[in-house]
Amino acid sequence: MSSPPASRRALWIALAVGVGLVIGLWAYVAYLRSGLPSVEELANINPALATKILDRNGQVIKELYTQRRSYVPLKTFRPLCFRLFWRPRITNSMSIGACAR
Repeated sequence: MSSPPASRRALWIALAVGVGLVIGLWAYVAYLRSGLPSVEELANINPALATKILDRNGQVIKELYTQRRSYVPLKTFRPLCFRLFWRPRITNSMSIGACAR
């Protein structure tokens, strides 16, 4: 019995490699998605913010927190801040103080 022609063998090898790549890509995407929160969790985010106890004049008496976080609307950031936080290769010579309005 003779072996199949080289072109047919190459086709089977290419098909096997293609199927392997698709399965590998699917497994990688499934692995990445396993650590992400669901869409419902993202829509109903409830971060741990500090609780402020105020007196009758509105002065802060005490802050209670396990993680000190404060809510900052996205609209308050300047474009420079996005470059600072989202591009880690920016040099350290840029000042984060430029983000404050």
